[in-house]
Amino acid sequence: MAAMTFGSLYAGVGGDALGLARAGWSPRWYAERDAWRARVFGRHWPAAEWIGDVGAAASVRDLPEVDLIVADPPSHDPCWYESVFGAVDRARPRALLFRAGLRCGDAFAGAFRRLGYRGVGFDLKVDVEYALWGGRLRRGAGLLIALRDGEDALLSAILDRGVEVVSAPATGPPPGTLVEVVEMLAGFPVGYTCACPPGTGACGETSARLVAVNEAVNPAVAEWAGREIAKLLALARDEKGAAACPS
Repeated sequence: MAAMTFGSLYAGVGGDALGLARAGWSPRWYAERDAWRARVFGRHWPAAEWIGDVGAAASVRDLPEVDLIVADPPSHDPCWYESVFGAVDRARPRALLFRAGLRCGDAFAGAFRRLGYRGVGFDLKVDVEYALWGGRLRRGAGLLIALRDGEDALLSAILDRGVEVVSAPATGPPPGTLVEVVEMLAGFPVGYTCACPPGTGACGETSARLVAVNEAVNPAVAEWAGREIAKLLALARDEKGAAACPS
């Protein structure tokens, strides 16, 4: 079976993309206005198409078809709402995954109903475990998960999960710099945000890397959501198949 595809709005350095890829999804395109962050994203997924900023995604006539649109809208951008709606309306993906801020997901779910999406908000907790230090850090994440033409039965399957706690053990070599420590604390492999090709020497952009990691979606959150959405889409497909072939 071909990998399910997604497009990423406000892609950043790709925390959501990393988690979704671990869950079996494949990025087809991404929108990010910052050229340095787009370069980091492109280093990890060179086959994905960079389409510019989110405004471009909302205006592209033939936005490549994807199964899922994932978005991490910045709180400081008051215009994100219009651009994201435009991109979703053009691409018409089967599902949406947004980082919506704690306890705001349900409000966004209501707003997307006019485009034919039904969804629910989640408050997730992520336990990041560190074998290096023998401790753990818990961080919160607010999500919106929505399906196009979603049925109440499918939504109830999400609601029944309640508040989830995702365990994310640290991986990779021990960090050697402050940036690498922050990467590990945020759930990224050590060295992930370095924009230069591996083995080419010391990576610059220390300040940019620190900011980007702090703002990125925790990959463990996106991985959990990606697996849940894949299950829901499979359930929806099976239910439609059964309805089309009555006994």
